Amino acid sequence: NLPDPEIALPADHFNTVLYTGDGATTLAVTGVGFQPDFTWIKNRSATDKHVLVDAVRGANNYISSNSTAAEVDDSTFVASLDSDGFTVGDDVVVNTNTENYASWNWLAADTFDPTSAGDIAVASGRSNATAGFSIVRYTGENAVKTIGHGLATAPKLVIVKNLGVIQWPVFYLRAADADGVIFLDQTGA
Repeated sequence: NLPDPEIALPADHFNTVLYTGDGATTLAVTGVGFQPDFTWIKNRSATDKHVLVDAVRGANNYISSNSTAAEVDDSTFVASLDSDGFTVGDDVVVNTNTENYASWNWLAADTFDPTSAGDIAVASGRSNATAGFSIVRYTGENAVKTIGHGLATAPKLVIVKNLGVIQWPVFYLRAADADGVIFLDQTGA
């Protein structure tokens, strides 16, 4: 007697794939069910850093959610985003022989222009309005600006990462029009 879910088949928009590293030069990880536009990888056998890549910045460019470090361009982490998953390189953070990994994969297949719905000058984006998920890359202008998100409704959670060395602010809606902020890379309340 439950209402129909808003998304009948969630795995069409988000999918978790577990894999075991083989230590080879490259390892194709399949079974996602779509080409992921955002992939988050974490080693489950060791305390390696998190690796986050997306189709807007390019698969070779990763950032780490547990660090304020700048974006790194290195294909030995993620070499490509593929039609049914992704290919990792031989870096031990994503592909150590016999170690276990988790990957969380989101679909954002629709390309859009964030400047058309905002007043930011330089931006690019991909979205999935059905799932309420988008990725936007923009150039900051050191001023208050609006940025289009490609979704049907305003987002309730926004994660921001300057691609240089800086914190990860996460903005969220706590209650009716009461905004909050936390920092993803910190342990504060």
